[in-house]
Amino acid sequence: MSSSNLVTALLSNEKLTRDNYMKWKSNMNIVLICVNHMFFLNEECPEVPNATTAETAKEKYDGWILSNNKVKSYMLAIMSDVLRKKLENDETAYGIWESVQEMFRQQFDKEHVLEMINILHDVEIHSALIYERTQTFESLNKISIKVGEASIVESKPTSSSGKSKKRKSVKGNDKDKDKQTEKTQQVFKHEEQGC
Repeated sequence: MSSSNLVTALLSNEKLTRDNYMKWKSNMNIVLICVNHMFFLNEECPEVPNATTAETAKEKYDGWILSNNKVKSYMLAIMSDVLRKKLENDETAYGIWESVQEMFRQQFDKEHVLEMINILHDVEIHSALIYERTQTFESLNKISIKVGEASIVESKPTSSSGKSKKRKSVKGNDKDKDKQTEKTQQVFKHEEQGC
């Protein structure tokens, strides 16, 4: 898509109303970047030339006026009729930009707070799930340890020297451990599926 088609698409996409300031601002930034006028919102108007002003200063001023009118027309083109009438008498695009930001700053703050609340809510939900799975894992780990301890039996056979010696013998084999691991994995799969 060429930059002129993109600009046209964005300009016809959504007009600024009270409900869509952030979308409008985003679209406006894209338009200004496409037409190479983003700098314009930060640049002040050069002094009005007089008869003794150098030709380069006159050209700079004329270029600024053309850019101002272009950016101003883009902004006004994607505003509701009510907002356009309120802002069209502003002399500079920068003045319109500042006025719009001031009008909708509260909406932005409100949207930002609501977004943060949603993010914190998601964190809380995920934290609860993580805690729940951690508790399940710890419970399974404790069960696993108890099962492992139950399979170890202490015996006290006598040595050839007649002294008593403690020796641990393990009942069961690797098949028991494999079954235990398989059961643990099944429990986790079952939880992940939300059952």
